[in-house]
Parts: sequence; structure tokens; C-alpha cells
Amino acid sequence: MRKLFYPRLAAQNMRKNAKTYVPYLITCICAVAIFYIVYALSRDPSAGQTVSSFLAIGTWVIAIFSVLFLFYTNSFTLKRRKQEFGLFNVLGMEKKHIARIIFYENLYTFVLAIVFGLLLGMLLSKLAQLVMLRLLNFDIRFSFFISFDAITAALVLFSAIFLLLLLSSLWQVGRSRPIELIRGSQVGEREPKAKWFLAILGVLCLAAGYAISVLTQDPVAMLLLFFAAVILVIVGTYLLFTAGGIALLKLLRRNKRYYYKSNHFIAVSGMMYRMKQNAAGLATICILATMVLVMVSSTASLYFGMEDVLNNQHFREIAIYYYEEDGTSPKDIDTAIDTALMRYDLKPEDRMAYRMLRLYCRQEEDQFITDGSYYSTDMAMVDLWFIPLEDYLSFTDAELTLQEDEVLLLSNRQQFDRPALSILGHTFTVQEPVNSVQPYSHRDYTSNTIYTLIVKDLSVVESIQRAYLDTVDEPNAIRSVAGFNLDGDDETLMNAYDAIMQQLSASDIAFSYAESRAYNRAGLLELYGGLFFLGLFLSVVFLLATVLIIYYKQISEGYDDQRRYAIMQQVGLSRREARRSINAQILTMFFLPLIVACVHIAFAFPALTKMLFMLSLQNVTVFLLATIISVVVFSLFYMAVYFLTARVYYRIVNAESS
Repeated sequence: MRKLFYPRLAAQNMRKNAKTYVPYLITCICAVAIFYIVYALSRDPSAGQTVSSFLAIGTWVIAIFSVLFLFYTNSFTLKRRKQEFGLFNVLGMEKKHIARIIFYENLYTFVLAIVFGLLLGMLLSKLAQLVMLRLLNFDIRFSFFISFDAITAALVLFSAIFLLLLLSSLWQVGRSRPIELIRGSQVGEREPKAKWFLAILGVLCLAAGYAISVLTQDPVAMLLLFFAAVILVIVGTYLLFTAGGIALLKLLRRNKRYYYKSNHFIAVSGMMYRMKQNAAGLATICILATMVLVMVSSTASLYFGMEDVLNNQHFREIAIYYYEEDGTSPKDIDTAIDTALMRYDLKPEDRMAYRMLRLYCRQEEDQFITDGSYYSTDMAMVDLWFIPLEDYLSFTDAELTLQEDEVLLLSNRQQFDRPALSILGHTFTVQEPVNSVQPYSHRDYTSNTIYTLIVKDLSVVESIQRAYLDTVDEPNAIRSVAGFNLDGDDETLMNAYDAIMQQLSASDIAFSYAESRAYNRAGLLELYGGLFFLGLFLSVVFLLATVLIIYYKQISEGYDDQRRYAIMQQVGLSRREARRSINAQILTMFFLPLIVACVHIAFAFPALTKMLFMLSLQNVTVFLLATIISVVVFSLFYMAVYFLTARVYYRIVNAESS
């Protein structure tokens, strides 16, 4: 009978503390289920190599996050239980007996989390697989599978986590005296001190992170500095909530005209204690909310803006690149294309062809230098594309003429604002600087600025080529490009592309390379679909964490406000005035992270736009809409969670004050 005493007492304690333990248990179950699903999908051969790689990274993210977050939630539950353990100790129960209770509570939680988490993961894994395959436009297979590798990995990971949680709990209880345990849930009631240095440091960190995002214009530099900006914003956010909020309230208290009013006096004093107790949690909510918004908006904009990416990378459905000096003529290419397409009864549409000389240069004001020095310096590389005017006019509606020393300049990024330019001994007057994306861009993932120079005729291009070959010891030929569109679904278009490649090979026609928009669409769909799926999954994890932190804060605030209600009524405030004052403080505290997260997103928008530009998403409108929709949906979700968890808060407060 004695052997069953501690297991029964542990189960009874868990039932009595259901408000604390049930959300914690649900969190553990969901963490196991999500880890199982992502791990199982990462080993699913139908996902494809790219998506499997993303999901493998996701398993590590979820594993690390599970460790951190379960420690956070366990520390909260332990804090609420310390008073109970202290009473046990005072009534004669030794620390080793309390340790047995904690052991069985952890054992029950572990078993329930593993059993129900794996069952939930197995049930939802097929749904997750269907969503993933639907996003990737892969064939859907109606079959159920159980990943034993995922089960093993989940058992190993969460066994280690719960062992560490048990050791941490035993260490905290073992080193505390009975009086400390009894007062454990009330620690931290002294007035917080204003840490001005940390508050100022937090503001500076946020300002530095925001400045990197807003002021950095070069996408390559932004890619390198983005991680530093993220770290600065995270550090600044925690310092702002932990030190900045208290410092601001201290300043308000020094303003006697403002402070010595009944509503301001109570609000400032109450907020000061709330900031001390909840600052780290509020900062965590803010960071999690920002991560959710960034992941969902960026991955969704890539997925739904994929056609814009394809249009930027492909000027036609199929394009073939070749060099006429290899003996390949435009007629050879056209003949091979027509012969191959006859099998599918397809005809090329919107045919276009142009010749281009591409040079890598270093720009110094209006001078373009081709000595290769950009390889050994930190100076940015610039691409110059020279195209004859007749080729340009063949696929545009422009009407213009050029002289021997004139160029029409097009830019993919920054505007060239000088009246003339010089390169290889040639000086050209820029007739009409245009800052626009090139309408005929080929498959090019470069992050460099591209200046396309439309010159009078081919002889000018050949003159530039000869000057380049005389000064630079590396080959560079004029490339010819042939492109056209086709009608049909992706499967038909990919078959047509394969037929053209076979015809070119059978005819011994030399070409540099070729590309198909349909084939690239399939690759981008796997890439962006995998990112979008992983972003959605991680967002679910972070949302779960946000919900649980909010719930625990409502419980914590409820127990603390039981005493505050009593004190306020003792000093003369009516019940209605006390409730109004505390409700205003609660609303401010819980919606502050959402407001700061929206500010973070606003300042991060320029940086994210530049990084998406590196992935060929140049349609800012798509990203802006995705960001706005993400913010609105998340805000509605956040408010719904708040009002639902507020019921728990009011039940706790009313139970004591009624």
C-alpha cells in the first residue's frame, strides 16, 4: 500500500492543479506530435530531395525549440507548485519524499505525452502529407504509413528532455528552504529598479537593427547583414521590455503633475510590478509573433508570387543560347525547333532573337573598368550587356534611332544618372536613362547591377568585343539567343522541350544551354512550396508557444490580482474602479507585444524586400499584400486567444473577490 502512496499522490496533485497541468500536458503532446510529423515527412521519398532537406532542418529547429519551451513551461508550473511542496515539507514530508512526487508527476507527463503525441502525430501525418503534396503539386497517394524512425527519434529526444526537466525540478526544490518554497510563487514583489544603461542599450540595439534594414541598399550586403540585424532586434526587444519599460514608468512617476492623479497613480504603480514579473515573457511573445509574421509573409509571397519570379527569369517559355562562331546559325536553331514541335502539333509564338555581348566590369562614376580588379577588391561587380538596336526593336514597340556614339540604357536595379559613360576607349552619350526591369531578361540569378546598353548596330558590339579581347586575357564571344512561347499545360511544354533537345542533339547543332519555363516552374514549386510548408509548420509551433505563454500569464495575473483587488478596495477604491484599473493594465501588457511586433515587421520590410529580390521576386505588391494579410490574421488570432484565456483570469479573480 505504501508503494502506491506517492504515485497516487502525484496523480491527485496533477488533477487538483489541472489549470496548470492540462495546458502543459497539451503542449508536450503537441510538441511530440509535431516533431513526429516533420521527422516522418523528412524521410518520405515522395517529398523530394529539396523539401526533405528543408524538413530535416525543421526537425532540428523544432527539437531545439521544444527543449527551450518545455523548460519555460515547466518552470512556470513548478513556481505555482512550490507553495504546495513547502507545505508538505512543513507538515513533515522530507525532500526525498517530495522528490518522489515530482518523479512520478514527470513520469506520468512523459508517458501521456509520448503515447498521445505519437498517436496524434500518426493521425495527422497523412493530413500534413496531403497538404505538402498539394502545395508541391505532386501526385497524391492515398496510403497510410507509420515512420518507426520518427518514433525512435521522438522517444530519444523527449526522454532526454524530460530527464533534464526532472533533474532541474529536483535541483530547484532540493536547494530551497521550506519558507522559500511557501513564498516561491510570490517572489519578486519588491519595487523594480530602473536599469538606465540596459534601457539605453536596448534602444540603441533596436535603432541599429532598424538602420541596417532601412539604410542598406545593396541586396548582397543586406543578405550578409540580415543575421546581425536580427540579433540586434532580439537583444533590443528583451532589453526594451525588461529595462526600458520600467525606466519609462519611473520617468512618468517623477512627473508629479502626471503621477499624482488617482487613475495615473494606480496604473503606473501596477504596471511597474507587472513589467518586472512579465517582461521576459512579453518579449518572448513579441519575438515569436515577429517570427511567425516574417516566415508566413515571406514564404507565402514566394509561393504565390512564383509566376512573377518565372517571368523575371524567363522572357519566353523556351529559350536557347548559342554562339554563331561555333558554326550554329539562327536558321539551324529555327529548323530544329519547328521539326521537334511538329510531333506535338505545336507552333512557336512570339518568337524573338537577339545577340548580346556580356562584360563584367568595375564602375567608377561614369567609367567602366574591365581589368578584372573586381575579383580582388570589395568593389561591386557590374554587368554590361551590349545589344544591337535592330535586335532590340524586333521584340519591343519602341521607336528610336541611335548614332554611333549613343546608347539607350536599361537597368535592372539602380539608375545610371550620368549623361555619358566610357568603356574600353569608347565614350557613349546616354540618350535616355531608364530605370526598369529588362523585358527580355534571360535566366540570370546574379545579384549584380545589370546595365543593358542598346547600341546603334552589331558593328559597335563587335568593336567593343575586339577592344575587350585586346586588353583582357580571357575569351568572350557574342552570344545569340532564340526564344518563343507555346500553348499547353506543363507536361506538354516539358515534353516539347525534351523533343527540341533531342532534335538539337540529333542534328549535331552546338548550343551553350537551353531552358524551359515549365521545368523551372516545377523546380521553383518544390523550392518555394517546401519553404511555404515548413514556414506554416514552424508558425504553428510558435503560435502554440504564444498561446501557452498568454494562458500562463493570464493564470499568473489572476492569482496576483486577487491580492491587488483586495488592497485597492481597502484603500477606498470601489470594485468597479479597481476592475477598470486592472483591466486597463492587463490590456496594455498583453497587446504591447503585438504592437512592437508590428513595428518590427514594418522596419524589417525593406530588408526582406531586398532578400526576396535576390530570389527574383521583384513584385513588391505581392509581398506587401502577404505581409498585411499575415498581420491582420495574426492580430485577429491573437485577440481571440486573449479573450478566450481572459475567462480563466476572471474566474480566478472572482473566486477570491466574490
